[in-house]
Amino acid sequence: MTAGYSPLTNLGTNMACDRNNFAGWPCDEQAEALRTAFLEATEAERPAALEKLHRYLAQVQPYRVLGQYDQPVAFRSNVSGLLTSPVIVYWNIGID
Repeated sequence: MTAGYSPLTNLGTNMACDRNNFAGWPCDEQAEALRTAFLEATEAERPAALEKLHRYLAQVQPYRVLGQYDQPVAFRSNVSGLLTSPVIVYWNIGID
């Protein structure tokens, strides 16, 4: 699992019953219990907790991913100062 695809930061898997999720999104106590179990799991327990959460989400399907991609990027060797970011940011860049 990469850091960008965590069930804790994926807004679509937030089915909390406290109305702090998407408007009209379902309240699902079992999904929230599985998300909490993942959060509280040790590093060794996390793969099993994640598997349980994924299996449950595959059954209830709160949403469908219609597409996803990673944009390939290439830079010349004399470009420096590039920041690690999910999108390209154009500050801090310099030419050596």
